[in-house]
Amino acid sequence: MCLNKVKMKVCARGFTLIEVIVSLVVAAILGTIIFTFMSSRLAGSALLLHDVRNTYNLSSVMENILADYKQKIADQNETNPLATMKNSIGTAGSTYTNIYGSYKVVENGYITFTCSGKTCQASAPGNAATNNLKVKIADAADSQTITSLLSQ
Repeated sequence: MCLNKVKMKVCARGFTLIEVIVSLVVAAILGTIIFTFMSSRLAGSALLLHDVRNTYNLSSVMENILADYKQKIADQNETNPLATMKNSIGTAGSTYTNIYGSYKVVENGYITFTCSGKTCQASAPGNAATNNLKVKIADAADSQTITSLLSQ
């Protein structure tokens, strides 16, 4: 915008000092908010990546166990695949690194189901052979678990 004052043309160009200061203050406030919001996300992102890696490894272990069980069922020479799997997986409370991967056995025992009406209850895992084997494994840190039921 140009003003014509006494034969002198004066044109205003650029920003005023107040506009520049207000813009800097707004930018500083927004930068602080974004930094505060993102810093906690960035600091925790390594933990999330670690958890995802542990979940993937634990899932791979369970997939290996299930693939081995399917192979044992298909094997004509295998007389009791559940008992063989129970022994291959290991005892509860122990940590293993074997053909399945690295894992800690939380539960590895036979269970039975008792049903009444529309509800069924599972027994606690035990050593008395039944047609159902409950396998619960955890990662090394015991932060995540996966449970599977093997049935004959």
